[in-house]
Amino acid sequence: MEKLIINKEDVNKAISRLKNNKATGSDNIKQEYYKALKSEEEVIKILTKCLNNELEADNKPENWKTSKTIMLKKKKQTYSERPKTNSTTQYIT
Repeated sequence: MEKLIINKEDVNKAISRLKNNKATGSDNIKQEYYKALKSEEEVIKILTKCLNNELEADNKPENWKTSKTIMLKKKKQTYSERPKTNSTTQYIT
């Protein structure tokens, strides 16, 4: 199996795709924080290194393995619901 390596461009692209005003996951880090720090080269470098270290680790962080799912009522439909899941931003990126 080919080894997955994340580079700074991958991290920047993932951060660019994040949407504002979304609920945080179990990490409680707002996606806007990542966007605000995106222009800081040193932050991107550290984040890239951390993500690669986690990919190489035998045990993944527990919050990468869990999410919180709630049921939301659909608009204009009285008896219909849809699931909504929150995961950590680090895992999503």
